[in-house]
Order: sequence, then C-alpha cells, then structure tokens
Amino acid sequence: MKRLATLAKLSVRKPHTSQLTQAGNYECFSQYQKYAGMQLIKKLKIKSGSTVLDLGCGTGSLAKVLSTQVGANGRVIAVDPDEERLEIAVQKYSSANIEFIKANDKSFPLGNYDVVFCNDSIQWIRDKEGLYRRVYQNLLPGGCFAISTPDTSFPIPHIGKKLFDNLLSPGFLPRMNKQVMTYLSANDYKHMADNTGFQITSMTSENIALYWTDLDHYIDAMYGWFGGEFDPSQLHENALNQLRKESGYAPISLPEPIKKLEFVLSKFLDLV
Repeated sequence: MKRLATLAKLSVRKPHTSQLTQAGNYECFSQYQKYAGMQLIKKLKIKSGSTVLDLGCGTGSLAKVLSTQVGANGRVIAVDPDEERLEIAVQKYSSANIEFIKANDKSFPLGNYDVVFCNDSIQWIRDKEGLYRRVYQNLLPGGCFAISTPDTSFPIPHIGKKLFDNLLSPGFLPRMNKQVMTYLSANDYKHMADNTGFQITSMTSENIALYWTDLDHYIDAMYGWFGGEFDPSQLHENALNQLRKESGYAPISLPEPIKKLEFVLSKFLDLV
C-alpha cells in the first residue's frame, strides 16, 4: 500500500458570466473537483470496453473523460441527484457511450461494473457503509471502487466563517458538517473497506491550497459547491459590504490546505 503526501496550489478562476444557477456556478467553480478527479482517473488505467459507474457525476466533465477511456465499446453510467447539474451534463458532455441518470447512492442502476468512480461526493453520503456494500455487490470480480474526498473536514477561511455565522446563522457551518456532509479519516475508510471485503490497492493523500480572487468570488464558489444548502440571496447587502471592506477586496485563501484522500479498492477475483 503506497502513501504519498504532496502540496498542490489551485487558483479557482472567476468566470466572465454572472447570475448563474447553482449548477452553473458549480460548473464554473469546480476546478478543485476536476483536478482531484483527473488525478484519480490517471491512477486507474481504465481499459477500453469497460463499464464505469460515475457516482455523483455533477455537471459531467469527468464522465466525458471516462467515456474517452472506455471507448466506443465501453459504457459510462453517470448518476447525480441534482437535475440542474444533469441538464448541464447532457448539454455539454453528451456522448454515445454515456448515460446520464438522476439517481443517488441508494438508487444507482444495478449492474456489473468494472469501475465505480466516486470523486468528491462520498462526503455527501450519510450511509457510507451501505454504499460500500452496494458497490461491492455490483462490481465484477477484479473491479475497483475509486474514491477521492477531503479528509476529516473542509477548512473555512476566517472571513468565510464571519460570512456564514454573521450573515446567515451561527449554526450554519456546524449543521453542514454534522447533518449534511460527513468527513471521515483515512482509517475510517480503511476500516469500512476491510469490513466489506475490499482489498486496498492504493491509499494516498495530497494537500491542496485553494485561492479565490475576492469575497464575491468565494461566495459564488460556495453557492455552487454547497449543493443548494447556501443561497447568496439571503445575504444582506449592507452587511456584505462591511465584510468586503474587512477583507480588503483581496484574494481569499484557506487557513490550511485541504487534505485530499484517494483510495482505490479492489474486489477479489473469484477463485475456482
């Protein structure tokens, strides 16, 4: 089992468009998710003709990458519970070998998958042990379950905490971290893999520093990332202007890097 720790720096670019939907913001501001997903895809070496489940495909950019790897004889089943994100996926990334479906961790199509790809979405899933079992049951012998997710928690900038606590409610972030998203440690994920019967092919980590150009840019990104849990229209303009001044209209960075975990879990081959 190989462990790596590196540091990447990502600048989340600000798009030229405005007044985007939540899904539109996610598509524009998902550089972190796309980076994490591409790193995971490179590790998998997916074979032509494979059948891949993209679990939590978002707006579909990585499903398109997966579709080029499986080729014309392969299939990508890309599922997400968000209809608006799927609409963007169909409009921008449709391909003859991709099927975009509205579904979640409990309702994804049953099948014989070579790869189940779960990039930056398992933290949104409450019953992670149930997901592990369902994925294991629907993997072909020799297939793999590939996961990328932040470790333990998602750091929030100081100005971001003020934004959520003062302009929304003091309980917003605790509710997000306990009721909406749940982050686990590497040992937790390893323990679930062992209990389910998976073999851990690789387990790596990478520290990623994120930057946004200013407070408004950060707000737009969180609107896309938080999946509708955060609505910028709830913010009062006067209070927001005060925070803009406090931030100095300067770039926003995380107080510490995100620790991104990557796991590739394999299902044992059936021995006859």
